Amino acid sequence: MVGKSHPLTGKTKIYKDDLINQTMICYRRESALWRTIDEGLVGVKNLKRIEVGGFEMVISMVKNNWGFSVVPELILANKPNKDLCVVPFADFEHLTYNVVGIYKKESPKLEKLLLFLQSFKTSLKKFPDL
Repeated sequence: MVGKSHPLTGKTKIYKDDLINQTMICYRRESALWRTIDEGLVGVKNLKRIEVGGFEMVISMVKNNWGFSVVPELILANKPNKDLCVVPFADFEHLTYNVVGIYKKESPKLEKLLLFLQSFKTSLKKFPDL
């Protein structure tokens, strides 16, 4: 995602060469997903990274055109924002990340957990390609 005034906004797809001299806003780079993203960006010249402590800060910095960020489509599904543009990244179009939920069947909050799972499944149906 990029801010509406970011130089990458007008692109139909972003490629690694488009990221030369750009700044990437990152969140939780210690995760397996971010390690995969970082590995995919090896060789991009002068790519700067700013790591922040929360996703809301990522959104704020991107909206203010401090840089771009690579985020799963699902994260932005319920956060429509006129100040952000989503531009597909050609090298990461088929990047998948498995989400696993584990819960205790005897949990006193089982009803709420099942409600969350149903809501999550409904959200995923908005993305037929997933």
